[in-house]
Amino acid sequence: MRTDVQNKSAAGLFGQRACGPRFRLFPRVWSPVSVRLAAAALLTVALLWGCSKEPFAEPGRDNPDPGGTVTAQISLAPDFMPQIDVKSVSGANEDIVKDVWVIQLNSAGTAQLQNPQYVTAVTATGGACKITVSLIPLAGKVYFLANTHNQSLCTSSNVNTVAKVEALKLAVANEGSLASANGIPMSGVWSGTPDKTTGIGNISLTRAVAKLTFNLKAGLPSGDSFTLKSVKVKKVPKAVSFYRSNPAATPFPATSVGWFDNYASLTFDEVLSPTAKTQWWYLPENMRGTGSASNQRNKTAATAPSGQGSYCTYIEVSGAYTTANGLTSNVVYTIFLGANNTKDYNLKRNIHYTVTTTITGQAKSDTRITRTPENYLDYTDEGTSMFAIATSDLGNINWTTAVSSCPVGWRVPTQMDLMLMWIYKGGLGSETFRDDNVYWSSSSYDSSMKYYMSLGNGDMSCNAKNTRCYVRCVRDY
Repeated sequence: MRTDVQNKSAAGLFGQRACGPRFRLFPRVWSPVSVRLAAAALLTVALLWGCSKEPFAEPGRDNPDPGGTVTAQISLAPDFMPQIDVKSVSGANEDIVKDVWVIQLNSAGTAQLQNPQYVTAVTATGGACKITVSLIPLAGKVYFLANTHNQSLCTSSNVNTVAKVEALKLAVANEGSLASANGIPMSGVWSGTPDKTTGIGNISLTRAVAKLTFNLKAGLPSGDSFTLKSVKVKKVPKAVSFYRSNPAATPFPATSVGWFDNYASLTFDEVLSPTAKTQWWYLPENMRGTGSASNQRNKTAATAPSGQGSYCTYIEVSGAYTTANGLTSNVVYTIFLGANNTKDYNLKRNIHYTVTTTITGQAKSDTRITRTPENYLDYTDEGTSMFAIATSDLGNINWTTAVSSCPVGWRVPTQMDLMLMWIYKGGLGSETFRDDNVYWSSSSYDSSMKYYMSLGNGDMSCNAKNTRCYVRCVRDY
């Protein structure tokens, strides 16, 4: 069973362990004034990572190695993962660090101060870990990429500027490539000048992915039931970016990264109960922006930011809804993700989103519902008449007029009544209904929208109350 993990950032330095220093001999480096520089002893505070690299000259400096290198212990701890409640892969560890790339650039971000280092000697300490690397004591930025599991990812040419570092992506084959016992992708950055005595201290790592917990339950009218068939996560980017120069910018990522139309698919055959059924996934960051929906029922691809409807991540729930009267229909509930149920279409890195959906009826839930296709199955009336149908229409009138126009003892049919009338219209005589027009139901979509149905092809939708449809009254036995 998946369980949520609460993450807390580590505070303070962790215990130090003395190690004997290692040295390497550097080749001669001559400045313009022909002064030979000596290689300095390396400072050691934990497990020593390899040997130091030949330093690169920082633009504007004649001396590429001012006083030697600094071998510093670095404590890496994951950020706290904030929780967003929008109304949680077995064996995954959200805190573990297995390997780290360390990239040191100059202060302008235009050149490397040394070749990138790949560290696999990682010591776990509480909720954090320690690595030891050799750094050049020049002003600049040090980038950390954790859990790439790829010793060939960074080279002296593909991460030699800030722009190239921030463009680094990790291909996503499936959810398992993001969530495993070997950790999830993280990144961090430090700015300053490494000090021989204090090193660079603690670094906070940010998870490059979002976490989604999905709680699904039923709160149905008496006698109704919903049999869950599948839960799918759709429209997910096929790559994770380690860094973003502007975390608030949307849309992100570029559409060229490619998209999973079916990132995760779970199949079921069970009746949904009032007890929540919980699943959770790790998802690549997907920031599509802010849309125009005014309520959760209208949060769809159509109300997404302009041009982004095909790239917004959503959950698709499908199953069979059976009413108390035995009418079964296949339904699909579509839940677009984000920080709220209306306008936000952003899945931000290092955020834990919890989406709770309660199915409350055949056409009602606390999130957007679509019903495609209309497919009515397995209904039998067992020879019992349910209601009588008038032989003629009242006319083409608005909904408010319709509900007050049926004779005493008669009423406007419900949504279910219209479904039954369409199913059995052959036995009633199809010529008694207008195939080219639609009929009002008494059922409400919301305060301003009411359901109607074409008794010609069985299509059902909703419309504003002030529009006109035909009315065929019915009477209960």
